[in-house]
Amino acid sequence: MIDAHNWADGDGSSLEGEVAIGGIKVPMRLAWGAAESPNTMAIPGAKPKTLADFQALARSLQDGDKIHMNVSFDFIPSRAQRALVRIGYLTLFESYGYQYVLSGAGKRVRRVIDGDDADQLWQFTPELRNIEETKITNPIIITPVGSVAHLIIVRISAAKRTCHYAVVMPASSVPEGSVPSVISEIVTRLQGNQLAIQVNA
Repeated sequence: MIDAHNWADGDGSSLEGEVAIGGIKVPMRLAWGAAESPNTMAIPGAKPKTLADFQALARSLQDGDKIHMNVSFDFIPSRAQRALVRIGYLTLFESYGYQYVLSGAGKRVRRVIDGDDADQLWQFTPELRNIEETKITNPIIITPVGSVAHLIIVRISAAKRTCHYAVVMPASSVPEGSVPSVISEIVTRLQGNQLAIQVNA
């Protein structure tokens, strides 16, 4: 997931896929660069006849002709989201102990981790790409959202940059049946707004 998001943000890395012209498909390696990094597409190899036919079609392309490209992000989004929810659950367990585990909110979160309520995963893991950080060193940061939820920022230092992923977790005071509506309301309030986090090192 981190590699795919880094690629989408234009870090210059490559993803594997395929490109097709006129029904002829060949393997492709696509690099999506930002700023001074160029965008490049390489064809690592194919059968000689297939490659020759592909090159002939490519040279004959005109305005309005279509090229089909498929890129594999090579990860399953639901599994990555479930892993983030598990991180959030264990973080609250570490912070609040069995008070959280035995609550109705904790029970509902465990259902999501176990694979139930899969359609709600996206609500627990909103995409917040505009996080501004100042002197943050902790890999996990917990921020209360009123008295009904916790916003957990998971900070992962990758090879080229630091990635942030958000997990919205219901507070232990939220009844089990109210968790979906509470999480939905919190996510609606968060998305579209800049989130500034400042933690003293």
